[in-house]
Amino acid sequence: MKILLPDALSSPNQLSGSVFLYFFDDSIASTLHPSVSMLLTGMNPFAFYDAFKEKQPVWFPVYDKVFRLWLSHTQKANSMLKVLEPLKRSNYKTILLSYPKNDEALVKSSDLIKKSGKNIDEIFKLIDIESAANELMSHIFFEKYLEIYNIDANSIVKNVDTIFDENRKYDYMPLFNYCDILFSTHSFEQLLCQSYLFRFSSFNILNDCLLTNGKMYEFIQSFNDNSLLDSDIIPFDCIAWEIFKAILSNYTDNITNDNIKKIQKTISCSKDEIKRLKFKCNEIAIEIGNERNYEKLHSKIRIYIKAKVEREIYDLLKIKRNVFDEYITSIFSDEKMWISLGAIITSMILKTPPIISASSVIAGGALLGPKTIKAINNYKNKLKNNDYALIYRMEKL
Repeated sequence: MKILLPDALSSPNQLSGSVFLYFFDDSIASTLHPSVSMLLTGMNPFAFYDAFKEKQPVWFPVYDKVFRLWLSHTQKANSMLKVLEPLKRSNYKTILLSYPKNDEALVKSSDLIKKSGKNIDEIFKLIDIESAANELMSHIFFEKYLEIYNIDANSIVKNVDTIFDENRKYDYMPLFNYCDILFSTHSFEQLLCQSYLFRFSSFNILNDCLLTNGKMYEFIQSFNDNSLLDSDIIPFDCIAWEIFKAILSNYTDNITNDNIKKIQKTISCSKDEIKRLKFKCNEIAIEIGNERNYEKLHSKIRIYIKAKVEREIYDLLKIKRNVFDEYITSIFSDEKMWISLGAIITSMILKTPPIISASSVIAGGALLGPKTIKAINNYKNKLKNNDYALIYRMEKL
């Protein structure tokens, strides 16, 4: 099973629909948003919000911001679940992750930040702040709620049908006092960074998973095993995945209800065609991965891939020839995409700092390391001076 981490999906930009095709013979799991566990307690976060607002503590504007980010993320995550629902008939599932979000987890996140060598401001630029707010709300209204009000977590699951009571009266002061300490001793940025790292502290994010937040690859690289820097191992499967994703981008990357149904139908009816295209991408990855003339690689990669996979794409898409010709023209005339793909593949081969859209890097991406090689640095410098600099931030090609 491949798990989409660290975020619960809340935006179509967090993944390419190609992932469901590429891993059609495996399970793709996305996680439910962290605060879904709050529902089990029967508490009402809106009632607490009103109580906190009435008291108007000095930290309320920060809490208000967190609350609104949480609400936005929850709504978006629920919408994404509905969009992806048809894929549950194929290889998609949702899971509820269980991991610590308590005081100890906050300390572990703080330690992780120190070990990374990055400061809060640097990490804050990398995290998904809505997802982080969801983690923080779960910390307050699940973990601390159970602790402060002395509720047995096992009992709330057993009595889930009886705990929801809109007329319940709350003693707000114990939780208010905790929030008073929490928000008075931590900045907004610090709280979100530490909360966002709860899952990083509990799971190996590059252990057979799919990274939903490409910007966090920079953070993950801080913990790379230096013994891998001089490794001759090339992540061919990662390269094959990037090629597969690129050539199907126009077909799969627009995550809409109609496209998801189309992807689900393709999985159900065209497994052999997917296998052939995936096999061809792996063949190309091996040939490209063994290329040592990097200047030649950049100049020929588009033409080379087009010549190798055109037939397999046609067999998979099953569309009229004139429509297919338009599709191929559109894909292979996208200059930004092919410059981006060339940069991604080269960074994988040379094990350089990633200029890649890390959301597309699967477990093999752990083989990448911050090894500076002149060839890629020269290429990156050229990119900085033209319109293609956006590839440093793109989630999709």
